[in-house]
Amino acid sequence: MGKDVQSYAAGFLGGCGGLIASHPLDTIRIRMVSRGVQKTYSNGVVAFLEILRKEKIRGVFKGMTHPLIGQAFINAIVFGVQDNVYRRLPEAGDSSLRSRITANGISGMIAGGVQTVVVCPMELMKIRMQQQGAGQQHESWTMRKMKLNSTQAASGEAVMQHYQGPLETTITAFRKQGLRKGLFRGWWVTLFREVPQFGIYFSTFTFLKAKMAEFRHKSEDSLGVLELSLAGGITGVVTWLWYPIDVIKTLYQSDGVPGKPLKYKGVMDCVVQHYNTRGWRGFWHAFGPTAVRGFLNSAVTLPVVTLLLQLMRPKEV
Repeated sequence: MGKDVQSYAAGFLGGCGGLIASHPLDTIRIRMVSRGVQKTYSNGVVAFLEILRKEKIRGVFKGMTHPLIGQAFINAIVFGVQDNVYRRLPEAGDSSLRSRITANGISGMIAGGVQTVVVCPMELMKIRMQQQGAGQQHESWTMRKMKLNSTQAASGEAVMQHYQGPLETTITAFRKQGLRKGLFRGWWVTLFREVPQFGIYFSTFTFLKAKMAEFRHKSEDSLGVLELSLAGGITGVVTWLWYPIDVIKTLYQSDGVPGKPLKYKGVMDCVVQHYNTRGWRGFWHAFGPTAVRGFLNSAVTLPVVTLLLQLMRPKEV
């Protein structure tokens, strides 16, 4: 397997592990931030217990199928593009830490931009799957949909769409809202989140690995799983300091669910309305579960990718 392909394969496998470890906390984050349910939970622990009580364990893993496939594919793009761009940058030939941080930051930003074409529609579908059924007792989607439709039809209310799976979610969004306003709603704010985040992501991990190796008096390639996991976990938390942008993206993509009117005229209108309603603290709402999720995800993903690449490139160790 050539170098150009190795990083894609490692990213794919790392993405699977990271998502499984962190998805329940992502569900909690979405429930706490999204419009219409944001006042239900006082903190992440309350949200988690309430979801378990009313929706069972299925509730925290809701919407995972689509992103499990998608996240593995996205990670393959991110790590593949980043590695291939990095190895072609002039700074990559310089062994100094500053040059390596710069090269990883630049290549990370490029990779972050490229993968928005996939991550924007995938996250929009995931958000809508995670939102539905919030606070309702666990029952089959078919029974819930029948009850909801019959009740709303009798009262003359708009029928709220309940999705039975990611495929139905995707088809419904495309059919009712089109490509730009449906599947790619919020692409610009996604781009604004992903480009800086992945620049921070790769440069931070490079810095932490170097300092960890220096502290442990060993080479970076000889760092163990626990050391790489700690560096990866810290990287995940640092990356989410860009969190307010994600709050806006989540609110904007949550808006306009079929059966409900649009609340926001655009991204800036979303920012203004959210600030007027919640103040500056609203932009950090649910940061706790997000930080823990970021730690778990990166503590699994980055060591897996790093160690797999070391196995596939033994001459470089």
